[in-house]
Amino acid sequence: MGQVATAPDWALPSQRWVRQFVLDFSALRSWLHQAADQHAPRE
Repeated sequence: MGQVATAPDWALPSQRWVRQFVLDFSALRSWLHQAADQHAPRE
């Protein structure tokens, strides 16, 4: 896991795709949290 800083040149173009995937994943997680909060039983 600690080899990201020394990624080979052929792996650099995928960094943009990975960054976009991480952004989408974090957005999806926050949306899931909101949905869970809305459907959670209020006590």
